[in-house]
Amino acid sequence: MSTGQITFPCFSLSKAKNALAHAVQSARHDCDLLREQFEEEQEAKTELQRGMSKANSEVAQWRTKYETDAIQRTEELEEAKKKLAQRLQDAEEAVEAANAKGSSLEKTKHRLQSEIEDLMVDVERSNAAAAALDKKQRNFDKVMTKQMKIR
Repeated sequence: MSTGQITFPCFSLSKAKNALAHAVQSARHDCDLLREQFEEEQEAKTELQRGMSKANSEVAQWRTKYETDAIQRTEELEEAKKKLAQRLQDAEEAVEAANAKGSSLEKTKHRLQSEIEDLMVDVERSNAAAAALDKKQRNFDKVMTKQMKIR
């Protein structure tokens, strides 16, 4: 073997070792950076999951609250609707009763007016009869007075 051949592979081997060591160190550095980035992203992911879990919990609480409130409000409105329907029915019955009473009073009024008219006719007849009797009485009194004077 010649010395040129021996030195060249050694120089090349040393250079390759250095390059390989540098590549390994660079790869380790890249690996460390990637590991740090991965850990940061894992932490960010965990934080996001916590935030999402909290938000989902709050959404569930609000949904439950609003559903409960909506059910309660619906029940209150149904109860108010029933009360108003009952009041309306009572008012309608009162109106019907008042109309029936008004109709009855109107009939009574017409009957009484008819009776008053009949009574007025009777009063006029009675007044006429009384006037006729009064006139007869006066004539009778005159005749009696004359007869008393004659005797």
